[in-house]
Amino acid sequence: GLKLPHVIPGASVTVGGRTYAIDFGWTDAKGYKSGLRYLNDHDVQFELKNPALPLPSGNRGKYTYKLLQGDGSVDYFDATGKPIEHDDLFGNYIYYSYASGGGGPRNFLLDYIEDAWGQRI
Repeated sequence: GLKLPHVIPGASVTVGGRTYAIDFGWTDAKGYKSGLRYLNDHDVQFELKNPALPLPSGNRGKYTYKLLQGDGSVDYFDATGKPIEHDDLFGNYIYYSYASGGGGPRNFLLDYIEDAWGQRI
């Protein structure tokens, strides 16, 4: 499998092979709210966007969840938790398009992946 990052709404975020509990109220000892319980990395921020916002690349779709990573990259997820875009610090992106149907992050059907240069696989 591709091992794509994903969100289980109201429960967890899985990225880079690790799963974190979503908890927007939790703070570390210094009062930082990462949005993820027990994650003390001040370079990481998980956010809920309501209403959903358009993707920064201009691609089709809106995101509900946004995960800012320590390397400056950002992952965007739709309301069901599927990854829809990964942007790096330099304006490059990977866009994920899904076939109709499929449902949430546990059983989605990936149609194609497209990069900022318009290359699809």
